[in-house]
Amino acid sequence: MQKGGWTLPPIPFEVEHIHEVYLDLGPCQEGMSLSKHPHSEIALAAPWMDHRQRKLIRDMSAAYLEGRKIGEDPFGIPPAG
Repeated sequence: MQKGGWTLPPIPFEVEHIHEVYLDLGPCQEGMSLSKHPHSEIALAAPWMDHRQRKLIRDMSAAYLEGRKIGEDPFGIPPAG
């Protein structure tokens, strides 16, 4: 892929792997509302990951929820997905 005449570097394998686990987990629900993925759920889904990688997945779910909150604003743009 090229953008503005520059060739973008390939996505590192680790990032692809973390993204796959995040997509497999899907949006986390607690009762009738959405919440961040708990550490225990991430650890069960990906026991081979280290603490840093699990924290990235938790941060990604928090960012997704923040994006949904922004999307509720009539002038905001919700996240894709």
